[in-house]
Amino acid sequence: MSQDLKKELRKLWNWINKCNDCKPSYEPKPKPKPLLLFNSRPEVMIVSERPSLRKDTIWCGLDRIPKFEKVLQPLLARKCYLTNVVKCPAPSGMNKINKHRLSKCYQWIKQELQIVRPKKIIALGYWAGFWLTLNHIEHYFLPHPSWILRFKRDSLWQYVRQLKREILDN
Repeated sequence: MSQDLKKELRKLWNWINKCNDCKPSYEPKPKPKPLLLFNSRPEVMIVSERPSLRKDTIWCGLDRIPKFEKVLQPLLARKCYLTNVVKCPAPSGMNKINKHRLSKCYQWIKQELQIVRPKKIIALGYWAGFWLTLNHIEHYFLPHPSWILRFKRDSLWQYVRQLKREILDN
């Protein structure tokens, strides 16, 4: 089953990579690829805001957390599908998300939800939560990891525990 799921997601991402809907506003950068490491249907979909310019895979900003490789990466790889509401990383200086960019990517996230059919959706960050709420999709909200690292660093491990609890509690 997971091979069929991975095949469907790869096919969708081939279409996503060909998308030029944002081209009139700016020259899109290459889109990061999702990690398809799961062995069975992922129970949890983690939806973040937008891809990083510095990464070629999607980690939803969670890779910035200290000791990420030990603390979160194995759990995420085994149980989760990670994606972003906006698929293109914007060029430097244009990394603001807006309703226009969200509307351009609406079709892609909708198809991902139909393919993965997760039991639980976790939104990381304002725009991910905004999009899911706007489309009446039930989800659990957490702040984006970069916000926690910037403004609430003292509560970082509480955040990690909360995220792990939400991933494991289906």
